[in-house]
Amino acid sequence: VTDTTLWRILRQLPVEPRRALLVQQVRAAWRAKELTSHLPLSMVAVDGKTIWVGRYKANRYCQLQAQDDCARFHMRVLRAVWVSGPCALTVGQMPIPAQQSECSTFGAFLEQLLADYGKTEMLQVLSLDAGYVSLHNATLIDKAQRGYLMALKNPQKDLVDEARRILGRRRRPDAETPWERYRGRRIRRLLFCTSQLAGYNGWHHLRQVWRVRQETKHDGKRTVEERYFVTNLPTGATRDDIPLKLVRAHWGIENRSDWTMDTVWGEDRRPWAGGAHEAVALLRLMALNVVTRLRCRRFRSARNRSRPWRTLLAWIGDVLVQDGIARCISTA
Repeated sequence: VTDTTLWRILRQLPVEPRRALLVQQVRAAWRAKELTSHLPLSMVAVDGKTIWVGRYKANRYCQLQAQDDCARFHMRVLRAVWVSGPCALTVGQMPIPAQQSECSTFGAFLEQLLADYGKTEMLQVLSLDAGYVSLHNATLIDKAQRGYLMALKNPQKDLVDEARRILGRRRRPDAETPWERYRGRRIRRLLFCTSQLAGYNGWHHLRQVWRVRQETKHDGKRTVEERYFVTNLPTGATRDDIPLKLVRAHWGIENRSDWTMDTVWGEDRRPWAGGAHEAVALLRLMALNVVTRLRCRRFRSARNRSRPWRTLLAWIGDVLVQDGIARCISTA
């Protein structure tokens, strides 16, 4: 199929049937028990993603933004990834309207996720970065009888100040991880918890605030990073080092989904199907989910599960080429 023909076909593809196929794919993996959680709670992380940048307004979702002394149109989406185990499947996507932000679009995205997976136990906890933190979004999650885990930063100044006042000076952690090596560095994390802010300032569903201290040693230097989190999870559900595992699991959306799509699959470098960006993005997500399922389910040994993405893609390419040659021979 030529690029021109493919471009025309993709422009005509309706989006909703593609999204329904993505949901069907994830549900099939859930029923097959491929989404095995390493955590006591099943968690889905939500984050924003830019899937196209260009000089023209490709569709109604594109937002004009200043970039390097010039204006560019950006198409942004919200994505949700199941991050509780090794099979990190993308479970949903929603475009962000041009006049809205990620935070204001979250309510509609949550409604979509609940409609798609609300009858399963997949959405026990929703993990969100600081850009989504608001009393409104937290209340929406709590009303849906789901847990929330939100990073806390300066936009919620009163809550941040109180969290720092109560937890900032504590030296004895509630839990900590041993020193571990990661990319040539030695890292450990310490957890400090408090329930003193439960119900603070209208956050009637707030039960705990966490402070996570990450200490890193590299080239004889020691650096410290402090982060705060709010959650409606009860203390009984987050005993011992479970909060540290939940916080770390959130980054699966960056490390195992967004990074793969950008660096390995080249998503932000190849959005050539003008006017069909949403449909193309969904097709790519379904392809990524297929490879992720193969990688986690079929490659049983630790050695094969650690194969780099480029090797796996080369194997799949070889199979497709060999299958095509076999079909040509049988036809001839």
